[in-house]
Amino acid sequence: MYSAAVGILERARVEWFAAAFGLVVGTTMVFVPYEFGAALFQHIYPSVRPLGSLFLVGSATMLAAMLYPGW
Repeated sequence: MYSAAVGILERARVEWFAAAFGLVVGTTMVFVPYEFGAALFQHIYPSVRPLGSLFLVGSATMLAAMLYPGW
């Protein structure tokens, strides 16, 4: 049981979760910007869509680097 859990964790590296999180947040920022209308996000709200685009580009770059490490 323990070795199976360790095997799963060895395959699921933090970089993949970070790239997936960036894709989800970036997509949300670009397509549903009103979700970031809370007081916490008021300083960045005028730039939510460009920042979301940067999240998407950064996550796509991370995915490309992980999928093609010798590129």
